[in-house]
Amino acid sequence: GMIALVLVMIGLIRRLRTDRLRRAVAPYSAAIYQQAWYCARCAGVFYLPGTVPAHVPTGALVPVEAFRDTVWLAGHHSWVADSGR
Repeated sequence: GMIALVLVMIGLIRRLRTDRLRRAVAPYSAAIYQQAWYCARCAGVFYLPGTVPAHVPTGALVPVEAFRDTVWLAGHHSWVADSGR
């Protein structure tokens, strides 16, 4: 009983923290997402130099499978840079 309650509370706290982080990073990720160009022939995404922050890879094709992670990580880095965390 008590152990299960503690485990549920830990899970809930982790979920709330993760959700708070995702909400904070979302505007930064959206800005980076909007600058992406999809190439159907190459089945990948690329960014033009100067359109995204310096930590986003430009000039290289990002496979579609890795695009979501690239956008989230770049958004997270932008959020950290802006918030000073």
